[in-house]
Amino acid sequence: PASPPPPPLRGIGAGDRGPSGLPDTIVLSPRADAWVYLAASSVVAVTATATALTRYQSSLAGMPGSLYAAVPTGSAAVMALGGMVAAVAFGAGGAYRFKRALRALTRPASFGPLVLTAEGLLAGLVLFLWFLAMIFFNSFQDDWRMVYALSGETGANIFGSLWASGILSMYLVADFAAGNRGGVRPSPRALALNPLLTSDDDLASIRRTWAMISMASIALLFAGAAESAGSVCAGPDLASTPYCSSATASAAAGTLGFVEACGVAFLGRLRRRGTVTRSTRRLGERLLGLACLIGYAVSAGVATGPGGAGADANNVFVASWLAAGLAVLLNVSYLGRSLRGPSSSGNDADSVSVMTRPRGFRKGPSSGGNGNNGGFPVLGDSSSRGSGSGGSRPTVYEMDDGSSYDFRGGGGPAYPRNSSPEASAMMLEDGTLGSRW
Repeated sequence: PASPPPPPLRGIGAGDRGPSGLPDTIVLSPRADAWVYLAASSVVAVTATATALTRYQSSLAGMPGSLYAAVPTGSAAVMALGGMVAAVAFGAGGAYRFKRALRALTRPASFGPLVLTAEGLLAGLVLFLWFLAMIFFNSFQDDWRMVYALSGETGANIFGSLWASGILSMYLVADFAAGNRGGVRPSPRALALNPLLTSDDDLASIRRTWAMISMASIALLFAGAAESAGSVCAGPDLASTPYCSSATASAAAGTLGFVEACGVAFLGRLRRRGTVTRSTRRLGERLLGLACLIGYAVSAGVATGPGGAGADANNVFVASWLAAGLAVLLNVSYLGRSLRGPSSSGNDADSVSVMTRPRGFRKGPSSGGNGNNGGFPVLGDSSSRGSGSGGSRPTVYEMDDGSSYDFRGGGGPAYPRNSSPEASAMMLEDGTLGSRW
């Protein structure tokens, strides 16, 4: 009797597509949803401001001869800037849902040592627009008090949605600072088929957290400085009150946190130059992370305690607890890496850093898939396993510096010298696969 037919291929090799049209071994980056959340929070901020302004104008209509402005500067600026952020976020989030738009959004371009994408530039833009919106929200207090008084609003929705937009903007920028510039990453199915892949390694998570700490530190610095420089703390007698002292302490903690984040980046530069050893860099990073945790824990306790500058729900309160929470997350990540021990590949972060910031890619010859796989190497195709001279030919990707790496059909990635599984994961996240679905 004839032998039974072989089981059908699964995965990219068979051209399988998920519900979103992607091959079922990749999924969209979490930034796809972060853009949508940012758009939603910005719409809430604009809507809440417009509602308060409409009620304010209605009350103002019953006060003939009033000298109050019909459209206060602060509220008009917040609505305009919030609308810009919402428009950019809707556009970026929508681009993730269309193949050609996502390719254009995440296509890297080199500018000297920098590798940028359109999405990265948009992330920096929305963070800048949010910063301007917060300036207008906090700099025209007399106008805002009048708007709240005549409209009956408390401003809680405006304040909360603005900070939600800010945190999401920080995340988008921090994800690029961690090296995650691509629009896709391995799906759970791909991770199950190939244990050498990882969707978001510890190194990228730690880099992203440090980047967010640097931005949260700047926010805390400005929030504390604004309170200590205000009329509430004018004069030596008022400056010595617990409120003003805690505001000054918050500004100092924000400054120290930013310096510590810069120290981590400086250690990385020294390591790449060979000035410090791998163990010295690791020890230095962990000590800076611990110092960051202690400093922000003390600062949050002082500033948000009774009589402190952050005792109420204001900028100091949010920035203090945001920085403290990020410091806790950072040290938990460091603890997890310490408990798991060093990577089995024996490589340090420097080799991964090279792979997470490629200047460009050129696809070489491949027969690792069929015509339906959209140019992807085959992941999880058990019928094409092989290594060395046997099995399927690899899909080779070459970097601009001449180095290369390859994926062999179903057998897992073959790493270049001084590379690691983490490097391969970041390589995939950088869009080397995603640009060809």
